[in-house]
Amino acid sequence: RYIMVDEYQDTNPAQFRLLEALTSTHKNICVVGDDDQSIYAWRGADPAHILGFDQHFYGTKKIILDQNYRSTNTILQAANEVISKNPKRYPKSLWSGKGPGSPIHLVAVEDDRAEAQMVVEEIQRRATERAMNSVDPNFVPWRDFAILYRANAQSRIFEESMRLHSVPYKLVGAMSFLDRKEIKDLLCYWKLVLNPNDDASMRRIVNWPARGIGKATIELVHERSVKSGKTFYETMLEEEITRQLSEKTQKGIGQFCQLLDELKKNLAGIERVQYGSQDELFLAAISEWAKNSIERIGAKLALQNEEEDIAKAQRRLENIEELANAIGMMDLAPYLEAGSPQTAIDVLQEYLSQLILNSKEEKEDDEIPQNAVTIMTLHGAKGLEFPIVFLVGLEDGYLPHQRTIDEGTDLSEERRLFYVGITRAKEELYLVRAKNRIRYGKPIPRNACRFLTDIPAELTLERDESSTPEFRSEEAEKKHEEEVSTFFAEIQKRLKKP
Repeated sequence: RYIMVDEYQDTNPAQFRLLEALTSTHKNICVVGDDDQSIYAWRGADPAHILGFDQHFYGTKKIILDQNYRSTNTILQAANEVISKNPKRYPKSLWSGKGPGSPIHLVAVEDDRAEAQMVVEEIQRRATERAMNSVDPNFVPWRDFAILYRANAQSRIFEESMRLHSVPYKLVGAMSFLDRKEIKDLLCYWKLVLNPNDDASMRRIVNWPARGIGKATIELVHERSVKSGKTFYETMLEEEITRQLSEKTQKGIGQFCQLLDELKKNLAGIERVQYGSQDELFLAAISEWAKNSIERIGAKLALQNEEEDIAKAQRRLENIEELANAIGMMDLAPYLEAGSPQTAIDVLQEYLSQLILNSKEEKEDDEIPQNAVTIMTLHGAKGLEFPIVFLVGLEDGYLPHQRTIDEGTDLSEERRLFYVGITRAKEELYLVRAKNRIRYGKPIPRNACRFLTDIPAELTLERDESSTPEFRSEEAEKKHEEEVSTFFAEIQKRLKKP
């Protein structure tokens, strides 16, 4: 007779129709929800259900719960200012009895590497401080910290930096970057470029993307290679094997071998000596090769064929692009001391060796640490709370997401996502952005997240750790000029009044 629904803002049309049917007679329904936290449109949630509740269920009594027991008033004031810019919402303003608390840290850094380093070192410093001020100074409260980001591909560099600084972490709601299928597949290609006799890698991707080399063929070649003691690659090219295969399969094997040869030839042509002392250009060339390898392999089409959800396919593509991009951010210094890599093949070998070592270290510790820094997406963080939160990647393109910007669609959900991120923090909040993102070894200027301008300056403690001046795209520059023009036009208009 009585129906109660929690998180009502996340209901989809089917769930809404079910509720209508169940309450068609008695109308005894109570829902709890926050329209400002409706962030799951990609899985069917529609904030119109909660915004129009009193129109669907007449005689509704509405109770606004505006006292927040989690965050400080400074954090809540920032959140209120950000979300108030959304046109379709129930007007409300959260407040807290916890007092103002600390100002919000607004931090600008140079690039991806600087962002990860700053965040991890700041966590180390703050965690040590908290330990010294606690009952047990030997217990470092890593669990008090969270790093939140918009896209899964952003996790890689933070995972890497955490391992480098020996900070315990747990990746919530997603596989480790190196454990994702698309990452493993691309790494297998790169391993085969260096060593075509890597049988495990060969069997994994000889038919990825699909090229007519079925499971039966792979099993036939594998059994033959085991008996003969030859590698899978050698056996696959034997006449005794090829004459048993269809013309389509033979063609697929030929194309695969040709692809590996082409990738290796192009990589071998990149030598350090060509770039003098400019190792960043040397790395950029290797990173560009890695990017081109994704295109030559046909990974984008393969991922689209594997996934019905276009957005999911795009996220997986972003992951492998991030892997290729990471080569351009390598630190060559340790390798220069050990023997100075002179060719791109040397660098790729070192890069893969380090990735494999990192992967092994992760697998040796299967147990998820309880006292660890949490790393997760903003979507995954909904409903959670942490004493100190770092929102990273706060630039247009990440938040709001580039796809939303390109489509020219409403940014309300992206703004709600930022609001959710802000309100995860109990005590302190860091809003971090990079002025540049390294893309295939080259710095690409970035605009600050447009939502940051909604936060009043008096609530923030701003610091700029970069050496780069602010960047404004043509669109941002035009908007700025229009705002300045409007401002002065308004002044002139008022001056003319008697």
